[in-house]
Amino acid sequence: MSVLSLRRLRDAARHLPWLTSLLEACSILDRGVARAVAASGRVPSCRAGCHSCCSQPIPISTIEALGLRWFAVSHLYGETALAVGRALMAGRQESCPFLVKGACAVYPLRPLACREYVVLGAACLAGEQPDVTRPHDVLPLPRTAQLQAFSVLLPFYGVRDDADKNAALKNRLVLRDSRVLQHLDWQGLGATLCANNH
Repeated sequence: MSVLSLRRLRDAARHLPWLTSLLEACSILDRGVARAVAASGRVPSCRAGCHSCCSQPIPISTIEALGLRWFAVSHLYGETALAVGRALMAGRQESCPFLVKGACAVYPLRPLACREYVVLGAACLAGEQPDVTRPHDVLPLPRTAQLQAFSVLLPFYGVRDDADKNAALKNRLVLRDSRVLQHLDWQGLGATLCANNH
């Protein structure tokens, strides 16, 4: 993410407490993934232009969906916004509707599931599901970082007390709130993006 994009996100977050929490959760998970990759001693195959994982079901929580909607309206313009808008209006599809010309249009605020799904070694083949074909090459989930990230999101759900946070984490509140991104109703956002960028 560019310094300018990061600055814009942080400036906006000062006025949106839920966005501050989401950005912090993303940062916690990113650091946890980086530590897990370093500890593995292997090189991730994930890089710009690689998007095989964008064609599988992507779990996303309510706060993450809110973040994507906010980011799309406030940060996507022109042809990229139109492409995303049209994909969102097309309804259910296999690939992520935020994928434009092989790149994630919402990369700075991409879902937590996208951040923690890392394939090591060889690049994925078209249509490959590495967790099925070569699970030993999929980075194990950084559970501690994932729990820390979820903990930061709990105030969004009205959970603030430490004892309640522990219970919510144990009961997997954020995971239970998750739905498949490709199955959510994005019609309104798609219409907004298309109308604003014609």
